[in-house]
Formats: sequence, structure tokens, C-alpha cells
Amino acid sequence: MNFDIQRWKKVILALVFSAQRLRPYFQAHQIIVRIGQPIRQVLHHPDLVGRMTTWAIELLENDLNYQPKQALKA
Repeated sequence: MNFDIQRWKKVILALVFSAQRLRPYFQAHQIIVRIGQPIRQVLHHPDLVGRMTTWAIELLENDLNYQPKQALKA
């Protein structure tokens, strides 16, 4: 993984805040998260500690589908 831990924290925290603010929408629909980094592997990594573990558990409550970011065609 070529992302550093601080950047992962920012990305995951942004997802958590979005999930908290849009809770009714997240609970009613499947959400597709398009990101160019392997976030699913980070969230399911057994060595998560502290807040990231709490955030990962909170995100697992939602029906999130992580997909790779696709190139934009002009």
C-alpha cells in the first residue's frame, strides 16, 4: 500500500462523517465508493488500532460497495 497512515485516516474519516450525516440514505440504499486505492483491504486489516477500528466497524454497518476508480474518457 503506497498510502501513508495519515492519508488513510483522512479518507476513512470522510467516509464516516458522510455515513453519519446521510444515515437515512446510507441505510436505505447500497452505496458505491469509487476510490483509486484498496480501501477495503485497509478496513479489513487485522492490525487496525484505535479510532480506525471503531470507524471500520461503523462503516461495516452500511451496505458499502468499494470499486476501483475508472479513468475519465474525454
